[in-house]
Amino acid sequence: ISLLLSYQKQFPEQYENLVLPKCDKKLDLHKLSTDLGRMVAMHRDKESFVTYPHHDEYSKFYNYEDDLYTYVFVKNQAELKDCGNSLNICVGSYGDRVRRRSSDIVFIREKSNPSAFYACVEVNARSKDITSPPDDPKNIKRVLSQVKLYRNNSGKNVHSLNVSVLKWCREREIIADSCYDINPPMPVQALSMNIVLNEEDDPRYINAGGIANRW
Repeated sequence: ISLLLSYQKQFPEQYENLVLPKCDKKLDLHKLSTDLGRMVAMHRDKESFVTYPHHDEYSKFYNYEDDLYTYVFVKNQAELKDCGNSLNICVGSYGDRVRRRSSDIVFIREKSNPSAFYACVEVNARSKDITSPPDDPKNIKRVLSQVKLYRNNSGKNVHSLNVSVLKWCREREIIADSCYDINPPMPVQALSMNIVLNEEDDPRYINAGGIANRW
């Protein structure tokens, strides 16, 4: 009941006609639970199509295209679910993170197949200085967290995508060095000494299957 009432408070226009099931003296807990479950599912479905309040602002920052790919910031939770089902990853459960702006989700599509999801990117937004207003764009440090293809395959497995993501990050000052799913450019020192890092030598590999692969 409290969940439904919170929906009504957050989205008054969508849930202005919300009517909770009535309970008589002989309370049927099974029926009440079933009715409430159906109402929660129905109203969650309505909520999933509500555009995120920061969509337009963030789209201007994240949207991008090059010769091969287009990048589009997520519009609503329904898109998260569609992408999750299409790529077989669990980004569909990230609705609350996107709403809180702790995670920013960007969809990548191939220009040769614009109707299908190709990859999904997560960028974590963190405050640079806790003494500054959290909503100040200048106070946000963005860190690339994941770049996932179908069934959690890493973006680094496709060279053209890897190059595209690095350029996209560089132009937006998104930190990509610690992301396991992307191969960053080799340091100048390593190139000059002909050093080649194996995957097990990569410090980012420690998190493989853990935090870095939580999808």
